[in-house]
Amino acid sequence: MEQIFKLGKRRIGRIAFDSKVEVLLRDGLSQLTVMKQYALVGDPATKLKLPDREIEVNLERHSFAPGDIIRILPGSVRPGAGFSGRMIARVRMGDEVIARAETIVQNGRYDGFELRLPGAVEPGEAIVDLYAESGDEVAVGGAKISIGMPRIVRIEEEAAGDKLKISCLVSSFSGVRGIWLLWSPPGAGFMKREGMSKEGDRFVAEIPLPGPGESVRYQIEVVPIKGEPILSEERRFKSKPLPDLSVAETRGREPIIYVEGGKLIAELVCRSDERPGEPVEVEFFEGNPEIGGKPLGSKTVRPADWIRRDRRDRGGRRVDMRAAIENPLIDGWLAKAWVELPLSPGERAFFVRVDPEDKVKESNEGNNLAGAVVEVNLFGPLPSGGRLVDPRGRFAVEAPPGVLNAPLAVEPVGEPPEGQPLLKPFPGSVWRMSLLESSEGKLGSPVAVELMIDLDQLRRSIAEELGGAAGEAAVQVALEERVRASAIYLWLPEISGWRRLKSEPVEEGGALKLRSVVVSVSSGNEGEGLLDREGSRASPSTPIADWAAMALPEERVRLIKMEGDEIEEVGVGEGSFPEVGLSIYLESSPDTPLRPGDAVFFSTLPTTGGVRIGNVRSRNFGDGVLRVLSVDESAPEETWTLIFVDRRRFVVVGVESGLLKVGDRAFLGTAGEEVRFGGCAVQVEPGGEEFRRGDVLKLAVKRAASLRGETDRLGLLAVMRGEDKTPPRIKISVLGQDFADGDYVSSNPTFCATVTDDSGVDPESLQVKLIRNLIEPVPIDESKLIISPSPASRSLTVNIPLQLQPAKYELQVRCADLEGNRSEERVTFVVSPRFEMTDLMNHPNPFGDWTEITCVLSSPADEIVFKIYTLSGRLIWMERLEGAVGLVQVRWDGRDYEGREVANGVYYCRVIARAGGKRITKTIRLMRMR
Repeated sequence: MEQIFKLGKRRIGRIAFDSKVEVLLRDGLSQLTVMKQYALVGDPATKLKLPDREIEVNLERHSFAPGDIIRILPGSVRPGAGFSGRMIARVRMGDEVIARAETIVQNGRYDGFELRLPGAVEPGEAIVDLYAESGDEVAVGGAKISIGMPRIVRIEEEAAGDKLKISCLVSSFSGVRGIWLLWSPPGAGFMKREGMSKEGDRFVAEIPLPGPGESVRYQIEVVPIKGEPILSEERRFKSKPLPDLSVAETRGREPIIYVEGGKLIAELVCRSDERPGEPVEVEFFEGNPEIGGKPLGSKTVRPADWIRRDRRDRGGRRVDMRAAIENPLIDGWLAKAWVELPLSPGERAFFVRVDPEDKVKESNEGNNLAGAVVEVNLFGPLPSGGRLVDPRGRFAVEAPPGVLNAPLAVEPVGEPPEGQPLLKPFPGSVWRMSLLESSEGKLGSPVAVELMIDLDQLRRSIAEELGGAAGEAAVQVALEERVRASAIYLWLPEISGWRRLKSEPVEEGGALKLRSVVVSVSSGNEGEGLLDREGSRASPSTPIADWAAMALPEERVRLIKMEGDEIEEVGVGEGSFPEVGLSIYLESSPDTPLRPGDAVFFSTLPTTGGVRIGNVRSRNFGDGVLRVLSVDESAPEETWTLIFVDRRRFVVVGVESGLLKVGDRAFLGTAGEEVRFGGCAVQVEPGGEEFRRGDVLKLAVKRAASLRGETDRLGLLAVMRGEDKTPPRIKISVLGQDFADGDYVSSNPTFCATVTDDSGVDPESLQVKLIRNLIEPVPIDESKLIISPSPASRSLTVNIPLQLQPAKYELQVRCADLEGNRSEERVTFVVSPRFEMTDLMNHPNPFGDWTEITCVLSSPADEIVFKIYTLSGRLIWMERLEGAVGLVQVRWDGRDYEGREVANGVYYCRVIARAGGKRITKTIRLMRMR
């Protein structure tokens, strides 16, 4: 408990409210004892009153004999202003007070005073504590002393060159025989003993300074002339560790390297207590620089660029980095480094090297290089206009000059947001497109967008819907119908709905135009599986070689033999290959079965009296990527597998085409170089781990249809099929008025149009027109229209305030739903130059429980009053309205003022309307009959 209070209130607060992990990381084991006490006794700050001020305690010496006088020198209270009162001084040994004295504190200062120790006190350590009060404030202070034995008052450490200087101040009433330093070298299990020499009032010894991050343990032994030796607590000195620079990692140990805003960004971490004091160079590469990666540029990270993960930097910036989010336990200083990214789309293997010339001395030089596979989806810009085409052929964008002045970011979206319930999205046809360094909103001019539809997936989906009895012709007819019924849609986040764009299928000669698209690229097998152990075997005549068994449809296998640099295709079969003495059967994982083009690598090895199968695997050792550079429109449908024969070279095998050859030898491609086959141009980018013999990469080419449409903005675009053919519903009313078509309105009415549709309403399709006297258009100030979309109710409300002259008008409201189905609603109304009341009546009449009294006012009334009288002229009920115009209705429930039912009979209703200085009065008769 004493240790807790000595740390002070702020220190306790840190322990109370910081996370345990951060306290341990920051303060180390020095707080462990305190935290144990804290765990036992709870939070002292919430239970005991903490002192407001501290008393400075200055002793003449710290070691005393029994019966000595302890002289406390003049001192002060900090802060001292305004603090005056009585101060009590006590000497305690354990729980026993052995001496006591009092003095006065005046304005924060006190004079020196004395305490006498008893002569019969036992040797040992004691505490001199001081306590003072001034009003509601408390001040405390204290110091340790020794009685009848020497006391080590202070121990200090100082690193000087390659030496560690340890000094101590010893207080002794009877002198000392010697002072020794007991110390243990780093990692040693023994203690050395060094004599400490006198320098001034201190004793000093020097030992070798431990290396960076290493520590020494030591104690000081004081041997008095009389009595037993005194041994200090064991202390530890740790040299400042060297920093460790590297690319920051996620909790899954993935390097944090990514593309954002046209830049390739790497987040760095420096594991050190102090901010790096010198600039740090960072180099960027495409591909592994240790095996020929291409330099992309470098960046210098200045000392001021580093930010502590758990606090603001000196400039007040917050830590805005993925590392702080994706790895909460990361400790150290963080910084970003980046280079402008070459705009070449596709999957790329990027590498980052920190401190390439080893200018910073580090504790670990082996983690300065890191790499990651990053999807780059940047195109353009096209300030002069033109056409951007995805290298894989999945989309294209065509823009006029001056529209795409910044790079265009395009990325696939797996699951589109849910919008209209009747929309059916096409798989793999949802894209997010945005201009970098550009504000949101409309483009200067519309751009043409072309999105592809994977017909293979669509055909499988239709076949499942139609069932096994449907023939290929029926599936093809349904496929073409769905493509022609589809459209490109734009996601509108402000209304949470998809707007159908003006779009249509691309045709050629009256038929759908098809082109080839790379629908998938994988860095390894798509499924999992190995060889069937029971069915797969080799015979004594089987050649000693490496093999690749490629999975084909209908459980067939294509067998490739790799004997040194001689690569050949053995053939295709259902498992038996007698020409090479092999029986090969593939066994797929039930959860992720092998797909056509997946390959299982194995070797045939010599064994006593025969040949055995070994080294079976279906996963890659290397981690590079396959980048598609282009695909011809007429490329054949095929799944291609690249099988590596060594760390750089590979052969190409098609599911249908088999092993590609040049002449009578297998075609060999090389990683890092452009390779063309089957209408595709590709390039393999090596990663951090080199490829090994038997590693595979795959790509699949399929025929696709496309839709072409125009959009005046970018965002989330998708190919979908809509089934909504119902136009929206429009209802027009007047705020504050029970309006019907043809009614009177005031000269400044506010019309309200509510548009609803199950598919959602397109706010930008709204059109409002006003016609006077059937022929004269009246301009409407569109800036005063208040448009309020409601995504939850799939509706839109628009308030239309008008300022009108007396005349007959027609208000027209046109709007479309998000599918483009249009609707129109018209109402007529009259603004009268005169104040008139017409059509006064009630219904029903005679009435039983209630009756509605109605009239029509040609212009707004300041006041309209409805009064009900008996035949004798007694007023029994009244209703007053203000500002009424047009059709006015009130309901009378057949009760008087006091809520009593009136009797059957005849009653009069007088209606009085006032507007300006004009008054109109009319009367009708009502009959109550129950």
